[in-house]
Amino acid sequence: MFVGALTMLGSACSYEGDAYVTGVLRSGAEPLENYGNVVHLRAVPDHIDGFSPSRPYMGDRFLEANCPLDHTEFPVDFIMFGDHSDVVGAPPRWLLLAWVGDSEDETWIRSGQRYGTATFEFLQGYDTSWADAIEIELDQTYGQR
Repeated sequence: MFVGALTMLGSACSYEGDAYVTGVLRSGAEPLENYGNVVHLRAVPDHIDGFSPSRPYMGDRFLEANCPLDHTEFPVDFIMFGDHSDVVGAPPRWLLLAWVGDSEDETWIRSGQRYGTATFEFLQGYDTSWADAIEIELDQTYGQR
C-alpha cells in the first residue's frame, strides 16, 4: 500500500518520503463548500480504459491524502509524499483524482461530488520517484446531487 500525506498552503498536514507528486489544485467557478468539507487527492495506476468515476480503484498501489477544505485557499500548491518502493514496478501511467467530500475516510468519489483528474507518469531516479507540475481543476460533478 502506497499511502502518503498532503501538504497544502495554510495546512498543518505534512510528511516526508522518497516518492512525491507536486502540482496545483484549482477550485473551479462554483463554491466547493456546496460539495463537502474535505479535499481529497488519490493517485492510482490508470486503468487501461482510462478514468471512470463509477469504477473505483481497488488495487494495492496508491497514494492518498486529504485536508480540511477550510484550511485551503485556492489555487493551492500541493505535494504528496509516499514510498518509492511501491512505485517501482507499477504501470507507468497514473491517475490523480481530486474531489471534495464529507468525510476524511473516503477513498473514492461518490455521486454528487465535485472532482477533477489528471494523468501522469512518475520519473525515477536512484531510490526516488517523482511527478511534478500536475494541474487539476475541480470543475466536474459526478452524477446528480
